[in-house]
Amino acid sequence: MTKEGYKLAQNFCARNKACGLSYFCCISETSGSDFNILNNILTQINSDKKAKEWAKMLVSCDDNDLIALLQIPSKLSSIDNLDINEWTKNIQNNFNNVTLIYIDNEISKIKIHVKTGEEIFTFKLQDEIIQKSINLLKERKLFNNTQKDEESDEEDYATKIGIEW
Repeated sequence: MTKEGYKLAQNFCARNKACGLSYFCCISETSGSDFNILNNILTQINSDKKAKEWAKMLVSCDDNDLIALLQIPSKLSSIDNLDINEWTKNIQNNFNNVTLIYIDNEISKIKIHVKTGEEIFTFKLQDEIIQKSINLLKERKLFNNTQKDEESDEEDYATKIGIEW
């Protein structure tokens, strides 16, 4: 049994504390295309009472299949007006060969199959699916752009010590 979920929960807690994030998109390195393993990782993450309150998208793949497990707790969904259906449809509308495996009020499971011989690689799709989700979260103002904040802090510091840009 992997400890990946516990490590991700710690990472999410640190990001929430540092940046105020409540939405997390990440790649699971240990799941392949096995939803049972991905479910176990989500269970491990949700064993942390803080991490349980945040939205998550876990993505994993093998050579031909990419799987994604999405969760938005009802309480967060009602506050931010983004529900699991909208997040799921965002993926379905942006990718081919998407199969909805499961959906309820808080969780959805998606599988994208890549046929042998296609010039598409599942490990690259992982990055694309995460980017599309981050774009949706940014459009909804649910994902902070911390890079801009860091850049402006550096500029202010430089100005304070007399460096001209």
